[in-house]
Amino acid sequence: MTAAERAAQASGSKPLTLGPLRRDQNMLHTLSFHAMGTNMELGIWAEPQPPDSLVHDLNDVQAEIQRLEQRLSRFEPASDISRLNQNAGVWVSVHAETLEVLHLAARAFVESEGLFHPALGAQMEQLGYDRSFDVGLDRAESVARRTTAPVPPRLPWTCSAAGQVRLEAGCKIDLGGIAKGWIVEQAAHMLRNRGQQNFVVNAGGDMVCARRKGDAPWSIGIADPAQPDVYVLTLDVENACVATSGTYRRRWRTGRDVRHHILDPRTGLPADSDLVSCTVIHPSLVAAEVMAKVFLILGLEQGRAWMEKVPNRGWAAIRSDGEVTHSWTS
Repeated sequence: MTAAERAAQASGSKPLTLGPLRRDQNMLHTLSFHAMGTNMELGIWAEPQPPDSLVHDLNDVQAEIQRLEQRLSRFEPASDISRLNQNAGVWVSVHAETLEVLHLAARAFVESEGLFHPALGAQMEQLGYDRSFDVGLDRAESVARRTTAPVPPRLPWTCSAAGQVRLEAGCKIDLGGIAKGWIVEQAAHMLRNRGQQNFVVNAGGDMVCARRKGDAPWSIGIADPAQPDVYVLTLDVENACVATSGTYRRRWRTGRDVRHHILDPRTGLPADSDLVSCTVIHPSLVAAEVMAKVFLILGLEQGRAWMEKVPNRGWAAIRSDGEVTHSWTS
């Protein structure tokens, strides 16, 4: 963590915005596209090299992100997760990549004492989040104010040594942010394997920032939930991951009810703490994703106490009244 990260100066300046594939005079080569329900941005800071090589690397990373999304999204009919959800109660063969993410989700469930819960797909659907935001969730009719499906008190799936998974009847998996974080990390691994050292992979604000942008760190903005085009903090980040969890981005209306996608597993309903946004910096994006979500569910005081018990490089939390609290470590 740099001194600039610890200071985290308030700023209205715009953070990292990469745009379509191009090469600017400062050697930042970029590509933007849509995946995982958000705007994806890839940026490589590289010394002059054959343009075709960079274009090839960026296009390959885009293809890999989209391939993994098709494997792990509950909205893709042929994905491993959809097949598990559609065949609860029987053994289903899944790919090794899916098993890896399920194991990561299981560990996060245990370490968070159940506050990170990757099997709330049924509850999400009952609240109206039954299709991708790309299609649109708003609808005129209301859905039940309280869910009827009980939240599983433990993880409702079993993995076999043969690469099969059996999901308990009545349950559905929703890997959500942990799958997104893992996919972004795989994209970063691919770029490193291609010899790239200074780059960023950004999935709607959840990102891996590898090394530096030339002589400077990567500049990352934290949006004001009330004014998403305004940034309440700008962080200088190098060689770290950033994850933000918020109740203000993925919202939908069912009848007269407005809902969001961060569910509190203690109730099965959208989280109702005093926080609307939480950002965590950590060496692992998967870990940062989990921490940001748990922090938001717990609220400022309990979340701050919880963060003191887990390794991290810093965090910033925004309350519903607009107050910003942050803490940075060395």
